[in-house]
Amino acid sequence: SRRIAADVCVLQLEDGRLCFLFGFGSVVCWGFKTDELRRVRRLVRRTGGSETLRPEEVETDNMYFGCEQVDYDQDFDVEGNVSISGDNITLLTKSVDEALAYSYAFAQSVKLSVFER
Repeated sequence: SRRIAADVCVLQLEDGRLCFLFGFGSVVCWGFKTDELRRVRRLVRRTGGSETLRPEEVETDNMYFGCEQVDYDQDFDVEGNVSISGDNITLLTKSVDEALAYSYAFAQSVKLSVFER
């Protein structure tokens, strides 16, 4: 894993799957299976400190994603359209930067829904 900003760390697996951990408490994983997500949540709970939410307070959203490009090193400024429809998103590239941009939005959305309760 590596820190890519003051408030976010990324774990990039060899197969390209990504997991972003945000300083404000949200976690966004791309391409993880349900059992892998449970392990990530357990790990975060163990290291989360005093502000960890109770299990009934945790907000989870699931989306399905695909990608137009297969090149992991492709620049973010390629031509095309990102498609978001319902719980499906199609990214332009498999770049960490593009996934991070959407991950911030997803993470903030989930964080706000916790406060709205």
